[in-house]
Amino acid sequence: MHRIDSDGATVDNKFTEGNAALSIPATVVSAAIANAWQEEIATVIENVGETLLTSSTDTFDQLDIAVKKLIQQGGLAAPISQALANDTTDADVTNFPALNPVTVKSIECFFTIERSTDSNNVVESGRLYCTYNSIASVWVVDQRSSHGDSGTVFTESGNVLKYNTDDLAGGTYVGELKITDIKTILV
Repeated sequence: MHRIDSDGATVDNKFTEGNAALSIPATVVSAAIANAWQEEIATVIENVGETLLTSSTDTFDQLDIAVKKLIQQGGLAAPISQALANDTTDADVTNFPALNPVTVKSIECFFTIERSTDSNNVVESGRLYCTYNSIASVWVVDQRSSHGDSGTVFTESGNVLKYNTDDLAGGTYVGELKITDIKTILV
């Protein structure tokens, strides 16, 4: 995004209607500024998975829908979703923001987990807090569940969020983790 800088723009890059009596020209709405507006808005809409409409199908609410979707998803274009392995130690939570203590003080998010076999089904949901303790130079990972126990525990290693799962007995294992509502406090 950029401020208007085409012919007739004010010295502080604002629009003016001009004044013919004082020979002040009106600001020219350039292709550059119109394209900047278009692409900034289109990017928000497309990043939440929406397809831009055409002039004949426009409903004039796609940006509104995209912003509401981003708010609902905690600011993410899409929730983090990944398969969870059974009976594993220190597996990466993929696409989770890096726990970089130089730039990040803490991260909070909402998680849901479902793991099942042909004879077992376990679920869990709650909030996850990753906070950097600068005195001890360690990440503290606090998992608070509002219900359930999926047999999954989150840890940190090498500035990466990891998970460990217990052995869920039974055949045809399926495990899924979803993370939304990620909030980051920067240093």
